[in-house]
Amino acid sequence: MTTATSGRETLYKGIKMRSRLEADYAADLDRQGYRWGYEPTCFAGPDGQWLPDFGCTFADDNDWAIFDEVKPMELLAKHLPGSRAYIDHVDALLQRMAVAWESEPDAYLRLTFWKYGAGAYLTLHSRRAGDVWYAEFGEQPMWMLWPGMGQFARCRSQGIAHRWRAIVGPAMAAHTWPGDVRDGVFTFYADSEEWAAQARLIAESRLLPVADAIFSKGWVREINVQLCTAPESA
Repeated sequence: MTTATSGRETLYKGIKMRSRLEADYAADLDRQGYRWGYEPTCFAGPDGQWLPDFGCTFADDNDWAIFDEVKPMELLAKHLPGSRAYIDHVDALLQRMAVAWESEPDAYLRLTFWKYGAGAYLTLHSRRAGDVWYAEFGEQPMWMLWPGMGQFARCRSQGIAHRWRAIVGPAMAAHTWPGDVRDGVFTFYADSEEWAAQARLIAESRLLPVADAIFSKGWVREINVQLCTAPESA
């Protein structure tokens, strides 16, 4: 259920929605060719309940392929992107949505922070119970692993963190981790200004080759190192 800054009831296609934001999102689903239903079902379990804003699909059957939660992007504006507060705010919503998997473990869940009249600011989605949460910022074509929900610990068990350690060395790997690529800029994160400064010193000589090793060669033109709260450890 959406609580929007533009939260006045709005009629769209004969359906009374809780906010203009939801109506704007529904219009975008129409533009993409989805068949959708508003607040199609309520999921409940020992940890709470969740009422999705939308169920949608491209098929003509009665099954919803995706269950959507829509939030105004302004809810994230008060937090520094990548900060612990920013991640925790999103994680609280994802955890509430995950109750759906108790009864439908194959449900595809999607959380979108939406700007009225402009589109998606941040979208997170997971295809089924036990799968990872991926994040997309705006209309960039690249998915990145969402840094919350304990997922870095899960990556360690899958060997991804070990690859990072081998590339940058154990000392730097303990204090830095890779982020995403946007418009040719590869963002790294460091847990202190000291480690960020060291990463910036070797950005061109060492981290650009690292980027080529993780992504395709030439995909990254610039390295950006930012401070960020360290992800959860295993």
